[in-house]
Amino acid sequence: MATRAPSRSKPTAPRNQPPPARFCDSDWLVVLVLAIATFAVFAPACDGGFLSWDDAINISKNPRLNPPTLAKDALFWKNPYMNLYIPVTYTAWSLLARMVWMDEPDSNGNSLTPGIFHVANLTVHLVAALAVYALLRRLVRRRWPAAAGALLFAIHPLQVEPVAWMTGMKDVLAGAFAMIALWQYITFADEREPTVARGRRGVHYAIAVLAYLLALLAKPSSVVVPLAAFILDRWVIGRSWKKAMLGVAPLLPIMIGAIFFSRWVQPSSIPADEGHVLLRPLIATDAAAFYLYKLFFPLSLGFHYDRAPMTVIRNGAIYLTWLVPAALVLATILFRKKAHWLLPAAALFFVGIAPVLGLTPFDFQHLSTVADRYVYLSMLGPAFAVAALLAHWNAAQASDRAIQVPRRLIATAAIILSILAVRSFVQSFTWRSTRSLAEHGLAVNPRSFACFTLRAMGHIDQKQFNEARADAHRAIDLAPWSPDGYIVLGTADNMEANPAAAVAEFEKALSLAPYHPDALCGLGEAYLKQGKLADAEGVLRRAIAGNFEIASAHQLLGRVLLQSNRGREAFDETRLAISLDPGNARAQYDWGLFLSASNPGKSLAHVKIALKIEPDMPEAKRLYQALTSRTR
Repeated sequence: MATRAPSRSKPTAPRNQPPPARFCDSDWLVVLVLAIATFAVFAPACDGGFLSWDDAINISKNPRLNPPTLAKDALFWKNPYMNLYIPVTYTAWSLLARMVWMDEPDSNGNSLTPGIFHVANLTVHLVAALAVYALLRRLVRRRWPAAAGALLFAIHPLQVEPVAWMTGMKDVLAGAFAMIALWQYITFADEREPTVARGRRGVHYAIAVLAYLLALLAKPSSVVVPLAAFILDRWVIGRSWKKAMLGVAPLLPIMIGAIFFSRWVQPSSIPADEGHVLLRPLIATDAAAFYLYKLFFPLSLGFHYDRAPMTVIRNGAIYLTWLVPAALVLATILFRKKAHWLLPAAALFFVGIAPVLGLTPFDFQHLSTVADRYVYLSMLGPAFAVAALLAHWNAAQASDRAIQVPRRLIATAAIILSILAVRSFVQSFTWRSTRSLAEHGLAVNPRSFACFTLRAMGHIDQKQFNEARADAHRAIDLAPWSPDGYIVLGTADNMEANPAAAVAEFEKALSLAPYHPDALCGLGEAYLKQGKLADAEGVLRRAIAGNFEIASAHQLLGRVLLQSNRGREAFDETRLAISLDPGNARAQYDWGLFLSASNPGKSLAHVKIALKIEPDMPEAKRLYQALTSRTR
């Protein structure tokens, strides 16, 4: 009995084309163009410093990187850190930290220099772009259309946040491994390429699996790689449903396991949508509509958008914005025969953002459901669309007489890419400092409590307390559920020697976040200033119980114990504080005070470090004068 062969979808690549040529001189030219364009566009960010927006807790003040050791690296692999299990990313940061570690902190209290982290982030992004080029070249079979798609991936303004922000390396590193995994999977699956031997296909598949695992360990949102591989396998290279399913089948157990593990490591205790489960599909379509708008009109880009779930529910936006992704889905259906590339391109885009659309809650939703960095993987969809469209017209040029159309299309693509490059170049400047990031963020979203809090922290560093209080109150008005504004107010009160007011502010913060380490340390410092040593010790030990690696908690506890005549314990706590954060000026001074009698020379070295970081510390000045007069 005869059986009918399974139907095959039409491949997106131009028909009757020879298999792609081997790597040659033209490919080196593409690599050069991508490298020059990528580094030129994001060059302004390379001169930036560590930002208060997560760079401190992840890198510059991360006790596991100050200094980095193999034992500390093992901790990243053994347990989650900061409710995230991303050991590959932290190991990469640790390797970079080894290259620039300074035994003596700089004037900002940092023992690490930021430049190498920026350059590394940009280099990894270039690797991701090159992997996209290799993938697109195999998919569309034409070199320069693939290069145009890779260039869009590399320089689109939505890529500025993950590339220019040092903490964004987790997105970029996971994205690079994900693109390598997809490239190697398609090399394995592409039966249009007869030059790949059967034995070598297994090697390509093994590399794809390894890259996928590394992507998951860099950031869990790369879990969608098997879905993207299936889309490319079935609707681009055109293999049957059965072969495509069999191809991704070994990846599915990894994907499912990663999903459950991520939910266990990073649970969302209180959903930001306040339990509106039935509205989550509309919240997701609202986020998708936002990303589609920013894809085509990348204007007013910021690090915090006013699109938290309850915001879009209350203003009614979700009841209209679903029309945008619905229109795109309708277009893919209507034009599926004329534009074979539209369906896989749209599917790749939506699959890439699926984990962060809000269908399942995640913590950042308390600020906003959307963020530019969440689109990093999804940019493969638009990149493929550009490559496939240009390849289609290029094929039409070879078979038809109409030559002017492709030339105009190429010119249009070049103009659009140039505009996007300029836009990204300008956007990169906003990520150079905490102040510029906060100011630009407020220009984009005047209702951003995160931006007001960030700017208030900058005012605190400059001892501009009135300005800090004004921004903190504005943050509290906009987000009364957030403890951050109260922490800023309490910090200002402590610095202005008003501990009673500080206690009140920190208690308000702790009523909202009972285990917030900054609030606990601030309250402990306020009690210490009031002479309530028992209360201070209790609060600080509570902070340490929640996170043993808080240097400021150990430093303050050392002072409490010293005033309680428990010198040996105070000595141990201060030494621990120094080991956790050599840039803690107060700990450096306290350590110098401990050593002042037994080792004046070493004591003076620590006091000098304290004064380099905090030149106006009065007790350090007095100790410095006493030590210098003694050694003359």
